[in-house]
Amino acid sequence: MISLPTILKQNLAMTQEVGSSHWWLRDRQSVPCAIIVDAINQPSLIAPEERLKVATRRLVFRVAEGKTAVVVKAFPLQGWRRWTARQAYAKQECQHLLTAELLGMSVPACLAYGERPFWGGLAWNTAVLEHIPSPTLRDIWIADSHTIDADAALERITPLAVQLYETGCNHIDFGPHAIMQRDAGEDCIIDWQYASFLDKPNPYVFASQIGYFGWATATNRTWLTTERVSQWFDHLWDSQQFPERIACRAIFEKTLAKRHSIKDRLNAASTFAP
Repeated sequence: MISLPTILKQNLAMTQEVGSSHWWLRDRQSVPCAIIVDAINQPSLIAPEERLKVATRRLVFRVAEGKTAVVVKAFPLQGWRRWTARQAYAKQECQHLLTAELLGMSVPACLAYGERPFWGGLAWNTAVLEHIPSPTLRDIWIADSHTIDADAALERITPLAVQLYETGCNHIDFGPHAIMQRDAGEDCIIDWQYASFLDKPNPYVFASQIGYFGWATATNRTWLTTERVSQWFDHLWDSQQFPERIACRAIFEKTLAKRHSIKDRLNAASTFAP
């Protein structure tokens, strides 16, 4: 019996079998499962322009059929990983995306989850997501870093940041690489494999997310300045009346200076509590 989180069963309620793989879908019509299975089993079938990331442990690509395009995030599992908790990669991505969507975050729609069993483990699993036909904010800035308008950029992502606080979503990689814009101009957050969700808003966790954005843009890169990101912190606390300003400022500065581990960021409520 295949074990799935309740949120996947409820929101990806349709099922399909393709060869030896099992699929749970939001809408059968929007996900070309057979094409996806062939591409995962034989990545050479994927056209170069559709390959977004090809690595030993991760395969990300686009599939277009008619007017519908989807993004596939597949995780080929080798060796002992086929029987360990690491096989949950795609399942986590789907679970976190669906949770964030239900909480009101602007995220790509999770369209399907698929997996191929292998002797009690998994040969691969995959998340199928809504395709957003735009580059990430990171890609835009890499392409033309000389035209970055810091004020406009921070004003643009402020609504996303406020959403993270209000919904209690701890997206641990809140940086330009995880921000995309839909055709209608609405920004959304991608890459939800690693995330945690709080019962209520936590200013300490939020301060660590803002600090991470500062690290990604002003410490690791020089797209923004630390002074400008610090001004953004002040603006957020002034305009939104977030609590614990002094303690949160210390957390912000700590996470601005250094990238902390995945474990520390996932457990930010305890890691960064004063």
